[in-house]
Amino acid sequence: MWFGQGDPMSSGSAFGLLSRALRGVMGIVDGEPLEERRRKVRARVERHPELDVGRVSAFLGELVGAPFPDDDIQVGAARRNRLLMGDQLRLSWEEFIRAECAKQPVVLILEDLQWGDLPTLTMVEAALRSLKDLPFLVLGLGRPEVHEIFPALAKGRFGNQLMLPPLTRRASERLVRAALGDEVGAELVATLVDRADGNPFYLEEQVRAVAAGHGADLPETVLAMVQARIEALDADARRVLRAASVFGQAFWPSGVSALLGGAGVTRWLSELEKREVIHRRGPGRLRGEVEYRFRHALVREAAYGMLTEADRRLGHALAGDWLEGAGEPDAMALAEHFERGAVPARAAAAYLRAAQHALEGNDLGAAIARAERGLACAPEPAVVGALRLVQAEAHVWRGDLALAEERGTAAVEHLTPGSAPWFTAVAQVVAAASKLGGFDRVERWMGAAIGAPALSGAESARSTCLCAGASTLAFAGRPAVVDALIAEVERALSDGAATGAGTGAEVVAGLHQARAFRAMSGGDPGACATGLEAALAAFEQVGDRRNACITRANLGYCYGELGDFGGAEAALRSVMEAAERMGLHEVAAAAQASLGQVLAYVGRLAEARAVEEAALASSQRLGDPRAEVVSRSYLAKIALLAGDFTGAEREARHAEALESASPFRVAATAIRARALIGLGRAAEALAAAGEALAALESLGGLEEGESMIRLVHAEAFSAVGDAARAAVAISSARDRLLGRAESVRDPEWRRRFLSHVPDNARTLELAAQWVGTGRN
Repeated sequence: MWFGQGDPMSSGSAFGLLSRALRGVMGIVDGEPLEERRRKVRARVERHPELDVGRVSAFLGELVGAPFPDDDIQVGAARRNRLLMGDQLRLSWEEFIRAECAKQPVVLILEDLQWGDLPTLTMVEAALRSLKDLPFLVLGLGRPEVHEIFPALAKGRFGNQLMLPPLTRRASERLVRAALGDEVGAELVATLVDRADGNPFYLEEQVRAVAAGHGADLPETVLAMVQARIEALDADARRVLRAASVFGQAFWPSGVSALLGGAGVTRWLSELEKREVIHRRGPGRLRGEVEYRFRHALVREAAYGMLTEADRRLGHALAGDWLEGAGEPDAMALAEHFERGAVPARAAAAYLRAAQHALEGNDLGAAIARAERGLACAPEPAVVGALRLVQAEAHVWRGDLALAEERGTAAVEHLTPGSAPWFTAVAQVVAAASKLGGFDRVERWMGAAIGAPALSGAESARSTCLCAGASTLAFAGRPAVVDALIAEVERALSDGAATGAGTGAEVVAGLHQARAFRAMSGGDPGACATGLEAALAAFEQVGDRRNACITRANLGYCYGELGDFGGAEAALRSVMEAAERMGLHEVAAAAQASLGQVLAYVGRLAEARAVEEAALASSQRLGDPRAEVVSRSYLAKIALLAGDFTGAEREARHAEALESASPFRVAATAIRARALIGLGRAAEALAAAGEALAALESLGGLEEGESMIRLVHAEAFSAVGDAARAAVAISSARDRLLGRAESVRDPEWRRRFLSHVPDNARTLELAAQWVGTGRN
């Protein structure tokens, strides 16, 4: 039986409920030595030798406040990347709970869910889905407002739900007579039952008051009822109870004593327990401390409501200080205490940790909100920068790109240039700006990054930032800038500057990816595939499942460009499933778009259109104009293959008209030219084809579509009856194609690249017809 309980002072704290349940199972208490906590985690995990004990122990340690050394490359990488940490926590949790359930049934009780947290619910839901054939039962208890806080619960995503109705009148009458005796008058029974209106707690409090001799002349509200009961207590008991209420639903004798200037409280806690105002939980989560809880949340609310504003402020400041000294791991609880206690600097620091934990839990809305609360505390510039950085990263993953760029820019302005957080903030700005088509801004930021010497410990962050910029600009027609960025990272690696503290694999992964994208933009799909495979291996080495998934999506696309349509389809479908499971909706949409084109190439046109329309809807929902350009261009291609030239022209024009600086619009122009040829509008087609070719040559390369652009240019000359220029154009297209094919090292891939990719095969066919088989 595993037990996790929420508390109003730490409401929404990432992984709070799950952490308390795991700490209870492992026997971990706050304040005990770190080595002892680590020992307990490892001992529990070692019960399951089938697990990767070192990795699972390390990441469960992060969940329960027992961090292990980052000697392990995966642990170190996760600590430098909040979202990667979240992925690793989810993976280790699922592996651990699977092993536990395989050994014995597990019942997980989550109480007071209205004070719970989204990351816990998300991880528990994922475990329930993946462990549906194992004995794993979750029982969640919460007030009705839990559905407003966690709407997914109301949709039935977490299994069966039972709403407790109010007590019936007959049951209420039986309860009153059982407590007060059969001789109680019918009028008094009716008064108590009517006033309680089915609320068992209110009914019980009224019965208790009547039994104490107060008669039926009682307060009209349950809160007033409870406050009246508290007022009847001894003055010292009231004082202890009010101090206890500052901590929240749970409290500890030493903590209450600290708020009362060191006064003894044991006698009065025993008295309050005897009067059923509070109850003892036994050994709690703080080392050497007995934990007490209020018998009902309304009792705590009533006691807290009796404090003056000045007493509350002082109490929360003292409570936060005491909890921090006792080893309280919950940053949200500390933040609430310090903010209410008017200790803004400490509150801001705690909110920063809480926001970072929310980011790890993929609770992006909470990460943004907690960072905003930290900012309201007017912290020092470095903390402002760190809080804005959390917001920038959360907005990037939510797809709020304009806000992400704005928050990232604010983070850069407040952080120390050349520091690791500064480079990380630049990378977030670049991620947002590139998706908005702001490649000029990306280039400017890369200029600032390459010109900023890395401070001590920031070498890896600098190289990672430069790799991100190179990957982004590779398809923006800026080869010289990309080459300079790659060269700078290679220099740093050769000097050993970017490989400190086990970070080399992360930088190497980013470098392989940047080189791969540079190769594809230069027309070398073979080198791109090789580079992506190397990047994938490096990402897997550091346990970066998120970037590994993204890289697999790029590999699936690359396989399609090489003519390996079976391999491409398998890879892309696998990515779509994994990406949706991980919540990577942009990645899933991109893989779906690539899949639509692959299906069209193998003749499954109806399925291709359905898949591509779904990808288009996803890109519009995510607000990603570059992805929309891609999907509309692919829909135009599918229409061409179906012989629907009018539809192809329409979709191509839609792609060209979108407000995106994506060079992919050049390919859309070529597709429109081909549609115009099919419609018999040869002169217009030649103009469009010439425009696309000029753009290609100006950019120096494209992510996709070079063969088609050169082929359509030749076809357009033929359509207007200019055979001589058509022959020159097709000869040039063939020579460029064969040059690109030479870079594909694998003979089978080279064969497929030339014979299976429709535009490549068509180029060779027309060249043979118009100018012979020789190469100029």
